[in-house]
Amino acid sequence: MTNKSTKVQRSIDVLYREESPKMLASLLRIFGHHNIDLVEDMLQEAFHTALITWSTSDIPNNPSAWLIQTARNRAIDVIRTQKNRLRLSEQYAELLESEWTAALSVDEAFHEPYFQDEQLRMVFLCCATDMKLQNLLPFILKSLCGLSVHAIAKALFLPEETVKKRLTRTKEQFKQLPWSLPDNDVYESVIERVHLVLYLLFNEGFHSTDDQTPIRKAFCQEAIALLKLLVEHPKLGNKETVSLYALMHFHIARIDTRLDESNQLIPLNLQDRNLWNKGYINAGEFLLNTASNGADLKLSRFYLEALIASEHCRAETFKETDWQKIVHWYRELVDLTGSEVAKINLAVSLGYAGFSEQAIQTVAALESSPLLSKSHMLDATLAHLYALNGDKEKAFAHAKASCDKGGTRAEQALMLHQIEDLLSQSS
Repeated sequence: MTNKSTKVQRSIDVLYREESPKMLASLLRIFGHHNIDLVEDMLQEAFHTALITWSTSDIPNNPSAWLIQTARNRAIDVIRTQKNRLRLSEQYAELLESEWTAALSVDEAFHEPYFQDEQLRMVFLCCATDMKLQNLLPFILKSLCGLSVHAIAKALFLPEETVKKRLTRTKEQFKQLPWSLPDNDVYESVIERVHLVLYLLFNEGFHSTDDQTPIRKAFCQEAIALLKLLVEHPKLGNKETVSLYALMHFHIARIDTRLDESNQLIPLNLQDRNLWNKGYINAGEFLLNTASNGADLKLSRFYLEALIASEHCRAETFKETDWQKIVHWYRELVDLTGSEVAKINLAVSLGYAGFSEQAIQTVAALESSPLLSKSHMLDATLAHLYALNGDKEKAFAHAKASCDKGGTRAEQALMLHQIEDLLSQSS
């Protein structure tokens, strides 16, 4: 491959990430989600045409506009030649009958408000079904975030063949979905699942399961971008949507301070808070206040998690953290959700609040948990708590047990770093 071809391929790869979700959404708006195979073929054809054309000439000044125009022209061509054999989008079927209205309708579909609406529709349609999350996440990463199969496989630590099978399975379900958004009677359950899917996407970036890449900021940014569409929609969001948006802002505010020069995770107590992004923190506070002032005063999962994250961001130093408040909010979260992960976080908070015995008892009570009994998390937490108490022997014993049970290398290194730091402070 020549230097020029390599340069063009790199540009195409970047543009695919940035533009393919918008183009896919626009084409689906025209042809309907039941024609997703056709739409994906048209999308690939546009990028392949760009690769061939740009390799023999020059990359245009506005490559995004070039790709969109290519996809638009192909869409019109397909409508002209295949409209009698295709069942088109319900909303555009009549307009696509004449060439004049077809061209106008295609142009309209490629305008930003329309492809944003379609991206939201795709998220809601998928979450309104019983699709398994393990299948849904790769589909969203490919369709709404523009990741290749190879990138998804690497990101989710799966073989490429497994990703392809999951994508095929999910696409077949997607084709059968109704065009309309969920009815009011199922809306609450659907939006809860939308929140969960976007939270999982963000979390996969913030706490990566990949040994080689402990943080993938791009995943966090994709989740925020999709959630922003939901927050800004006049009808679809609710208090929990805004709360989740606030939570993501608090977390991403410190993402650039979580890795050292060796690509190792830095624990919260050693992060340089002067480098935390104040713009994100201020936005998080504004969003949290907005959620607090809503008509619905009930406590909810992401609202409580945002309150906890806010406390960490407000403290100018780790020592100034209001652990009493954090313990209070974690108790509320445990009462609300029964989450065993929340109980682990409660235990750590109790330890820092000065309730060491209660913290250790909280972890001990989870030893019979089907979810956590074989996980590395309990021993890692106990190692942390014993180090906090200055008990070197028990801290390292539980640290070894945790490493034997699993966790990524980055997580293990972070745990040992925290233990050594805590023990040095207590000696």
